[in-house]
Amino acid sequence: MEIKEKTPGQRLLFAIRLSNMTQREFASLIDMSPNGLNMIIKDHNRLNRRLALATELITGVRADWLLTAEGPWMETENFNRDKEWEEIKKKMKAKKG
Repeated sequence: MEIKEKTPGQRLLFAIRLSNMTQREFASLIDMSPNGLNMIIKDHNRLNRRLALATELITGVRADWLLTAEGPWMETENFNRDKEWEEIKKKMKAKKG
């Protein structure tokens, strides 16, 4: 599969589409407003490491590839996404206070 996405926002949208979710569904899953997510997809706001890692846990598309376009885009090893995603959600909620 040839990947044409050049910017972090385009790569994030690729990951969301790959997981068969709408942007609204993905935004809800990561506790972000749809407008905030759209600003990242359009590259008006920066894709940060935490969002890239959350995206990797949800979609399997590697965080490093989302951020830099370097290396393979898909993680080849299986891991427990549900457990890891629950831990990230707990940390995100704790930081929000």
